[in-house]
Amino acid sequence: MFKQSLWVWNSISSMLFQDTRTIPLLELKERYQLIDSDFIHINGLEVHYRDNPCRKNPEAPVLLCLHGIFSSLHTWQKWVDQLNDHFRIITIDLPNFGLTGPFPDKKIDDDEGVRIPDILMPNTDIETNLTPPKPEKPEEPDEPPPELDTPEVEMDDIDIDSGMSVVGNDKNFGLGEGIGINVQDGEYLP
Repeated sequence: MFKQSLWVWNSISSMLFQDTRTIPLLELKERYQLIDSDFIHINGLEVHYRDNPCRKNPEAPVLLCLHGIFSSLHTWQKWVDQLNDHFRIITIDLPNFGLTGPFPDKKIDDDEGVRIPDILMPNTDIETNLTPPKPEKPEEPDEPPPELDTPEVEMDDIDIDSGMSVVGNDKNFGLGEGIGINVQDGEYLP
């Protein structure tokens, strides 16, 4: 479902925002690039990302934050500020958004945007296996995914709205329906 939604939104954004009336990418970079912004070349794209090391623990778990439609990695800044004592946080500008810019050939592959995190993560010092191998014969039904090669890596997929508000001094704040992170302990709350 995510893959189909990303394809639809990338197609729409490609049609709406890749014309002469848009602000040139170079001008956007001059205005919005941050001191710790980094770029990596992936399939003809110059992908903008930020790797925010944990302030208190270099071995902290990694939180990979992907923004939604018509947004950028800047969306996550308040989250980074709140959670960076407990997590290493990586944020990415997905293709056609933020400082990553459009696909070079203006033709959007269904899987291209979805593969960006899979390609980016091995270029960091984080050991992951985000994508299980595909079956040898595509016409056969999908088999259950094999165990991860690195069992110590724990991956959670939590869909959240990146808009955040913290009321008063309360350090517990919501991450969607009934899910939260206790900033004091860095634990998920039911």
